[in-house]
Amino acid sequence: MIIDIDKQNKTAMKWILNYYEFKQAYAERSAQFSTLGATNYDGMPHGTSVGNPCANKTMTLLDLEESRKWIMVIEKAEQTLSEKSRKYLEIRRDAASQISNGKTMGRPGWVDYTQVKYVEWFKYRYGREIDAPTKGTMTEWMRKIMDVTIRIAIKDGAL
Repeated sequence: MIIDIDKQNKTAMKWILNYYEFKQAYAERSAQFSTLGATNYDGMPHGTSVGNPCANKTMTLLDLEESRKWIMVIEKAEQTLSEKSRKYLEIRRDAASQISNGKTMGRPGWVDYTQVKYVEWFKYRYGREIDAPTKGTMTEWMRKIMDVTIRIAIKDGAL
C-alpha cells in the first residue's frame, strides 16, 4: 500500500483551517438528511428527481460520516494544543478565511496578518511584548499541529 503523504497533508490542512465552515455545513446537511429523497413518487419521470434516491441517500450518508470523523479529529487535536498554539491556530484560521474572501493580498497573505494579531494577543494576554514570529516559525507551528492531526486521523480512520 502506497501512502500519499502530500494528499494526507493537504486534506488535514483543509480541515484544520476550514474547521468551522465544515462543521456548520455538516450540521446543515445532517438536518436536511432526514428529508432527502422524501418525495412522493407517482410513477412518472420528473426532470428534477434523482435517478436513484437510495444511492443518493447512501452517498450523502457516507459524506456525512466522513465529515463527522474529521470534525472529531480536529476537536481531539485541538485538545492537545497549548493555549499559545490554540490562539495561533485561531488567528491563522481567521487569516485563511480573509484570504479566501479576498480581503488580504500578497503571497502568502496570511503571514503579516498572523504576525500582527499574534503579537497583539501575546501582549494583551501576558503583558509583555515579543518579536513577531517569523514565517518559518509559524510554518513549523502549523506543521506540528498538522502532524498531530494526521496521527489522530489515521488512528480514528479518517485517513
